[in-house]
Amino acid sequence: MSKNNLLACILLCMVGCLSAQSDFREGYVISLEKDTIHGLLAYRTIEKRYESCVLRTGETLKTYTPAEILGYGFINDEHYSALIVEGTFVEVLVEGQMSLYQAEDKFVVKKDGELIHLDSNHQMIYDRQKYEYYTVEKGRWRGKLSYMLNDCLKNSQKLTVNIRLRESDLTPLVVQYNQCKGEYFKEYKTEKPWSVFEFGAIVGVSRSQLVTSHDPKFIADDSYLEYMDDSYENMVPTVGILVSFTAPRISERFAFQMETHFSKSSYQSLVIEEGRNSTSYHDTFIALTTVGVPLSLKYTFPGRSVQFFLQGGGRLNFNIDSESYVMSEEIEGNEVQTSPVTEALYINKSQVGAWGGVGVIKSFKHFKSGLTLRYTQMSRISHVFSTMVTTNQLSLNFIVQI
Repeated sequence: MSKNNLLACILLCMVGCLSAQSDFREGYVISLEKDTIHGLLAYRTIEKRYESCVLRTGETLKTYTPAEILGYGFINDEHYSALIVEGTFVEVLVEGQMSLYQAEDKFVVKKDGELIHLDSNHQMIYDRQKYEYYTVEKGRWRGKLSYMLNDCLKNSQKLTVNIRLRESDLTPLVVQYNQCKGEYFKEYKTEKPWSVFEFGAIVGVSRSQLVTSHDPKFIADDSYLEYMDDSYENMVPTVGILVSFTAPRISERFAFQMETHFSKSSYQSLVIEEGRNSTSYHDTFIALTTVGVPLSLKYTFPGRSVQFFLQGGGRLNFNIDSESYVMSEEIEGNEVQTSPVTEALYINKSQVGAWGGVGVIKSFKHFKSGLTLRYTQMSRISHVFSTMVTTNQLSLNFIVQI
């Protein structure tokens, strides 16, 4: 089985095993009688969180709709109420003298028992003088919000003029109003940051391969480098660092990751050419010092302390140092003719490529550690006459993140 097929099988098996898993977290349900029932709540997609909730108590699973409970929530995280909009749950962002709620991309503000829906829409306008279209925002939500804030925040119009209809802009404003009033309020998700940066180290080993092929644009083989072997392989140790960025308020599953790898590799081959009256021997040596910069998008499957993930993206390789030479000799009868040592290949200073992989990571108290399996296919490292040389890697890496 080829390495491509092996990695594909691993991906399919992992996705199949994990697709049925659910992410259950500590939470609670508030009954119609205002009793709080604790258990594990399914952390589902945002659309489903507005429709219903699934509570696990022991081995029992029960689904609740907005008509059956007052609300539900996750410990130190999101809280949902069924009392604001009939027939649906809404997320409670701030609760106090002025409260803020969200349902998908719509927001509701509650003050003195009155609910104000903050709506916005966009309209395309054609500029006859500039012969171009532009988009304008329509809706009076800024004026409504400014009016509701004005009894305590006297500069409310100035505070609302540049904000957008989104959680990150509205929540601080409603919090500021409640602080101004000096009465008790609760802001949810305070322990859930908008952005998280994690740093780490990578140590691994790669089966690195150089593959030689003939450029199909060349019809004749006269320019093909006959001293090059079909492929070269070597086990290469690698070390590196990484930085990972996630936006938990937007998505806990996706992360953008940038890495820097350092490796040294060498390849060697002996090619023997049998002629009618002579035999030629070609010893080829290639050495590379490479700094690689993989950029990737990572998707992490639900899990508690142990999580699996898929990862893929692009990679830049910088060959900061390289060496290649070939030693050839020809034997004809009792005569040996040795050729001068010459450069075997011109090595490109940089390459681009794509890669994908799978991994598993375990969370500890102060750090995370795990393993990744990756396959990388790079562009040509050399192209001399009709000879093309590309590189690929199958690597196993140990990672530590803090």
